[in-house]
Amino acid sequence: MNEVNIKVTGGIKLNPIIFVDGKQLKVKKNQFGSLQATYTTDKDTIELSICKYLELSGKFWFLFAILFFIISIFGILNPFYDRKCIVIDSQHIIKLKEKNDVNIIFKNMVDQGQAVEIKTENEVEEIKNIYYVDKKVKKRWIILIVTQVCVWVALIITAITLLATK
Repeated sequence: MNEVNIKVTGGIKLNPIIFVDGKQLKVKKNQFGSLQATYTTDKDTIELSICKYLELSGKFWFLFAILFFIISIFGILNPFYDRKCIVIDSQHIIKLKEKNDVNIIFKNMVDQGQAVEIKTENEVEEIKNIYYVDKKVKKRWIILIVTQVCVWVALIITAITLLATK
C-alpha cells in the first residue's frame, strides 16, 4: 500500500480540479492557505492530472448563462466569469517509492507557458503541462457580455416607458 501526500500551493483562486488515476481528488485547505490531500493506492505509479473547467465551454453554455443571469436578478448576484479564459492542461505520471510527498506549485499564467511545477523526490514523467487561452470561450464571453448589456438597456427603456405612461 503506497500513500501519497499531495500539497498544492499557488493558483488556488483558479479552482483547479485534481485527478489521481482518473478519480477526482478531494482536497482540504490547510492553515497556511494551501490545499492538501492524501491518496492511497496499491499501484507503483499514479497518473496526476490537473485541469480547470470553464463554464462557457459546455454544450448549453448560452442557456445556462442567460438562465443564471435572470435568476440572479439580472446579473446583480451573478458571479463574474473568468474574462481571461485561461485553461490548465497538465498531466504527469509519478513513480512511487517509500516516501511519496508531492508538491504542486502553480507557475505564473502565460499563454502557452508551463502550468505547474511538480517537486518530489520521486521520478516524474511529464505528458503535458500548459496554460492556454481558449479562444472559443473568449468569443462566447464577449457574446455573453454584449447580450447582458442589451438586456439591461431593454430593461431601462421598459422602465422609463412604464413610468412615463403613468
